[in-house]
This record gives sequence, structure tokens and C-alpha cells, in this order.
Amino acid sequence: MSITKTSRVASLIVVLLIVGCQQQADRPSPSLFAPLETLLGLSPPVRLGVTEIHINPFVPPPWQPLQEQLKRILGRDVQVLQLKPFQICAKLGLGQLDFAMVSAGDYLEIGGQPTCQILAVPVNPDLSMQKHALIVTADNSGLESLDQLKGRRFAFGPANDPLLHIAPVDALIQAGVNIDQLTKEILPPFGFHISSHEAAKAVLYGGVQAAVVDEQEFTSWPEQVSGLFKTALPRGSFRILAKTKPVPNGPFLAGSKTDPQMVERVRTFLLEESANQPELLKALGIGGFRQGSPELYEPFKEMMARVKPQLPKQRFILPPASPSQKATAE
Repeated sequence: MSITKTSRVASLIVVLLIVGCQQQADRPSPSLFAPLETLLGLSPPVRLGVTEIHINPFVPPPWQPLQEQLKRILGRDVQVLQLKPFQICAKLGLGQLDFAMVSAGDYLEIGGQPTCQILAVPVNPDLSMQKHALIVTADNSGLESLDQLKGRRFAFGPANDPLLHIAPVDALIQAGVNIDQLTKEILPPFGFHISSHEAAKAVLYGGVQAAVVDEQEFTSWPEQVSGLFKTALPRGSFRILAKTKPVPNGPFLAGSKTDPQMVERVRTFLLEESANQPELLKALGIGGFRQGSPELYEPFKEMMARVKPQLPKQRFILPPASPSQKATAE
């Protein structure tokens, strides 16, 4: 082939490449860095955000049965993302998250934004939508009231937990005891514990004068415990000083940009079908779901307003124990 013919062929190839590039520019194509499901032409997974921290690799996360049921009813993969409340709020608003399960405290951060709606609220095994905590002391402590806790040690649950931190702080404030009047802990966990069980143990074995416990959990403990190796705590070794105001259970949310048909399918499952899923209910530690509204959280919002000015900056924060972790600890 002569040089002239070679040049003509090369010129033709260049022209074809230019025309082809212009045509490709006229229609969108997936980026090389797009999500894998987009590159493969698959439906994206349904994304569920949770604020509960699960760190034990040997214990299944409490949301696993729910994740499996959502996958079954929606016919799509379901991803669970452990996120902070502000991340959930942002991702719900951007459409990067379809659903979320949060605590009452988390909802106060998220619910004020037009990014979500309440689909359902978990109910307790007794079908109530709120919980109380108890402030307890050792039966032989001699303490009779909350105002006697000034200058004494107190065991809270996880920092910022609505039931095991915010509610007891509010009860102390109502009794005239400010947080800075409690004896400050100088060693980890700085007065915060992973669960009611661990907080109560600090009263019996750690020299702490009072602790907060979940009322439902406390009533499930045996009156007395016998044997050399004691794992359960004897309810009879404690005396109740006070009962906190109720704290609502955290809601199940749907994003404002989530597909409406998918939202209704999940709503129907939670309100009508989840009661027939004992494994799911046991894992989440609930008795089912009911319809809820933002008004349910107004009293807790007022409680937070009273408590927030007294909340210290946390130097060490333990995540709350999941229902499965609580069962393992006890």
C-alpha cells in the first residue's frame, strides 16, 4: 500500500472516531466510577440506615431478620448502613437512603427536616409505645430519695441514650440535683455503661450509690439468685428511688424521595404482617409496630430542652447494647 493510500485510510479513521465521539456525547453513558449495579444495569439495593452501633462480629445484628424480610417482600437486595443522625438526615434528603430506624433522640435531630415521614413506631411486648426507667440503689444503702444523691456516684447507661441517660438526668434535675453535683468519675467508662445490667452491677459490686435501669428489663430479673457463678442480678438486692417520665420508642422512617409504592409495601408489612414474624420481633426486642406521629415526641422534646444545658462533653462513649448483646451479658 502506498503512502498516499495509507494517509487516506488514517484520515478516514480519525474522522470516524470524531463523529463517533460526538454521537456518544449526545446520549448519556454510565461513568466508569458509577455504582456497580448501574454499570451492570441492575436495580439498586434498598438502603436502610440505623443509628444503633453493632460491633460484635460473633453476634448477628438485631436488624438482620428485618433486613431479610424486607428483601423478601420487595424482591431487591437490602443494605443496612450504620450512620450518625446527621448523615441519615442528609442521605434521606438526597434520596441516597430509603428508610431508617432511629432512637427518639435521633429523631429530634432528623424529624424537624422535610426529608422523611414516620411509617411506624415499635411497641413494647406489652404493646405500649413508651418506656420508663427506674433509678435504683442497693437495698441496704440507706438512701430514700433522689435529693440524697448529691455528692454521690451514679451509673448511667450509654451516653445520650434517651432512656438510660436523658430520662434519669431529667429526673435528677426535677428533684433538685444538677449533674455537676454528682461525684465525677475520673476513670473509664466515666459513669456510662453499655446496658442496664452493667449499670446495676456497678451498684452491687462497684461502689456506686445509684444507677438507672430499664423498667421492663428490671422486672424480668429474678427476685433472688443462688449459686456460685451468678450471671443474673437479683432484683431483691435493689430498692427503687424513682421512676422517670416516659420516653417514646424511636420511629421507623421513610425518605421523602423513596418510591411511594415501596413505602406503602413496607408500611403494610410493619403494621399488619410483622406481628407474624416472631424471630424478627425477638431480635429487635419489640412486640410489633403501630402507627405513630410527630406529636408522640413532643414531651420528649421538652425533656431534652431541660436536660441539654447540663449534658457534659463526653470523653468516652460506649455504644448501647443490642437486645442480643443484653441477653448474652445476662
